[in-house]
Amino acid sequence: MAAIIRDARAQEFSDIALLTVEAYREYAHLLTSDNWETMQNNLSNVAEVAKPGRLIVAQQGQELVGSVVYHPPGVSDSRLFNPEWASLRMLAVSPQHRGHRIGQQLSWECVHRAKQDKAQVVGLHTSD
Repeated sequence: MAAIIRDARAQEFSDIALLTVEAYREYAHLLTSDNWETMQNNLSNVAEVAKPGRLIVAQQGQELVGSVVYHPPGVSDSRLFNPEWASLRMLAVSPQHRGHRIGQQLSWECVHRAKQDKAQVVGLHTSD
């Protein structure tokens, strides 16, 4: 079943936060418990992270299976990206739905939006 890619709804933010933490949980063993707790808090704060941009989701049937935050030019973190760049961050796919190109679909949606926004570059915000 193909995923539907669309903007998230505010009432879905708590489900998206859970999905995002679940998607990144495999990295918990690489971090100290304090760092993982900080990362969980940051990942759970999707409403705040998405504020200057758009929170985009992948939906299959009634289930949210992935998400990403897209920031258009001018609202990306200026400490990391040039102001004319678009950026994406917090790309997450539910572990049960990996291997079906959901992450690719979400990434391409960000590229498509960046082109519409006339961005020449799309930056990817990652964490150490």
